[in-house]
Amino acid sequence: PPRPQQPPATPAGATAGAAAGTPATRGGLVNSSRVRQAMLADKVAAQARELKRAQLALQRVEEAMAAADTDRTALRASLAAAEAAVDEARSEQRLALAEARSQAQALEQLKEERAREQQ
Repeated sequence: PPRPQQPPATPAGATAGAAAGTPATRGGLVNSSRVRQAMLADKVAAQARELKRAQLALQRVEEAMAAADTDRTALRASLAAAEAAVDEARSEQRLALAEARSQAQALEQLKEERAREQQ
C-alpha cells in the first residue's frame, strides 16, 4: 500500500512555507529573532557569571598578596630585631671575654707574687 506523504521538516523558527522554499512569514522571523535574543541573553548571563567568578578570584589573590606583604614586613622587622640581638650578644661576649682575660692576668700576677713572697 502507498504510504502517506509527510510534510517536509520545518527548521526552527521558520514556517512550512519557508521550508518549502517560499519566504518566511513575519511570525517566523520574529520567533527566530526571539530565539537568537534568548540565546544571546543566556551567553551574556554566563559571561557575567564568569566575570564575577574571575573578579572574586582576583580579589582573593589580591588579599593573599596583601597578607604576604604584611608577613614579609613582619619578617623584615623580626630579622632586624634578631640581627640587633645577635650584635648585642656578640658585644656582650667580647666584653665578657675581655673581663675573663683581665681576671686571668690578675690571677696569674697574684700567683707570681705569692710565689715570690714564699721564696
